[in-house]
Amino acid sequence: MYWLDGAARCSRLRLVAHLSVALGLLGCATSFEEPGRISQYVVYGEDDRREVYELSDPALRASLQESVAAIVPKRLVQATESGIVIEADTFAEKHDLCASERFAQQPSAAMCSGVLVDWDLVLTAGHCLRVAPLTELVFVFGYYYSAPGKLSIRAQDVIEAEAIVDEALSPRGAPEQLDYGFVRLRHAVEAPLQPAPVRRRVAPLVAGEPLINAGTSGGVPLKVDQGASVIDARARQLDFFVADADTSHGASGCGAFDSSGALVGVLARGALDEEQGAAGCSVTRVESMQAAAEEEFTYSAIALEALCARDPSASSLCRNDCEEPCRALPTSASHAGCSALAARSGSRWPGLTLWLVAIGLWRRSVRSKTGRS
Repeated sequence: MYWLDGAARCSRLRLVAHLSVALGLLGCATSFEEPGRISQYVVYGEDDRREVYELSDPALRASLQESVAAIVPKRLVQATESGIVIEADTFAEKHDLCASERFAQQPSAAMCSGVLVDWDLVLTAGHCLRVAPLTELVFVFGYYYSAPGKLSIRAQDVIEAEAIVDEALSPRGAPEQLDYGFVRLRHAVEAPLQPAPVRRRVAPLVAGEPLINAGTSGGVPLKVDQGASVIDARARQLDFFVADADTSHGASGCGAFDSSGALVGVLARGALDEEQGAAGCSVTRVESMQAAAEEEFTYSAIALEALCARDPSASSLCRNDCEEPCRALPTSASHAGCSALAARSGSRWPGLTLWLVAIGLWRRSVRSKTGRS
């Protein structure tokens, strides 16, 4: 049992028990399979994954802490008077990993990762939303170590999903290989959480461009790889790009960020990441050739373009005047769905604000004449 720090004011959620074997086989925490499709991942060269508290850049550390979420089965999460409790097997127990492997003794609760792109909107891999009904999942922020052995989850940062806003999961062999999903949260996040900036312009990345990869590899608390780079931008197709990011199963939906911290993609597929060790348990597969990289990230700009074409009011990121990288408009965390209103005021209803101000001034004038409060 792993105890996570958190406020005690959350309503009690009786959500315990370990992941069942069946769910483990279905979920992307182990692997996601369609005919001919496997979502598992591998380490390229030296394993560059680090804990969040080990990052030297405070701005990057804060941005990832505020925007990256773990997608966790609801039954593994419990709110108690002393805080949030997550009951999960260790990475080693869950996947028969050798005890000497990195992160082997850390809890493995996350099925996938996601990135907060608007105050109540998360972008993840589409196949992560096919594993279980949304009613059985929660989005957990603060699923990272703020110090050795210290997890940092507040009760208000465990948020249920409201609905899938838009998604795509291309069949194998399709001209475009898309794998993404936008999920509306039950309510907007509260400070200090805030959305990550997103590259809005649809354009290919550059081969060799450095990337920062952040997600729940192996289902364990958030890990960050600052040593990744673009191997193949697929400039002609512009559906996904290939990178040599160090990941493990359970990282599907994790974010790839450029050097400025802007989101450029979410992890969709990868190479087999584990192999049988001499001791009979599993060890991490290491690939020395960067050219052999198989980690495939759906372009976030392509996903966002499709979302905005379908419904311009779905997010404030859809506004026409959004700068690059695009950031969600500021809003109050106490108003769920504010992102939709913000988008409308910035796109389809540009005169709404002025109209409301005019009505307010007129009502104020009437009150001054009649004496009404």
